[in-house]
Order: sequence, then C-alpha cells, then structure tokens
Amino acid sequence: MLSKIVYMYRYISVILIAWLSLLQGTFLEHIPVNLLQPDGSKISSFSSGDEYYVRLHDAEDYTIIQNIDDGFYYYAQLLNSEVVATIYRADQSLSETVN
Repeated sequence: MLSKIVYMYRYISVILIAWLSLLQGTFLEHIPVNLLQPDGSKISSFSSGDEYYVRLHDAEDYTIIQNIDDGFYYYAQLLNSEVVATIYRADQSLSETVN
C-alpha cells in the first residue's frame, strides 16, 4: 500500500515538473540590437521573440532580414507564405510611397 502511494507521488511530481518546465518560456519584446552591415555600417534595430523564434524589426515594427546573397540587411515582405528580402536596405530610409 505504501509503495503505491510513493509511486503515485513520484508520478505526480514528474508531471508537475514537466508542466512547469514548459511554462518557463519567456517572450521578450523590443530588445535593442545593433546589426553590422558588410560595409561596416551599423543598424539600430530591435529583437522580439522567445527561445524558439526571434524577429528583427525597426522602431516602426517593419521586419528586417539578412539577404543570403550579399549579406546586407533588408526590409522583408511576405510573398507566397514565405518571408523574403525586398530591394530596400534597412540602413536606408523608406520612401513614403513604399507599402
């Protein structure tokens, strides 16, 4: 009888520890990050996310990604359910006509 009670407490303890470890994820927003362009210039941006997904963005909340072809950081757009780099570099200001 005592062994069943001990087994039950161990089982409950393992389940509680597993649930508590899942709840420990932290979502952080607007953490300042300095990005270094290949030409040596720096971009002040922000990072938001958790331990599984992080998004770089500017103060106006536009997403910034690094182009794998040239290494520069560009503003991103959603194209066919995929985030791709635009032709607008993140270290240059966007014009008023750009959506």
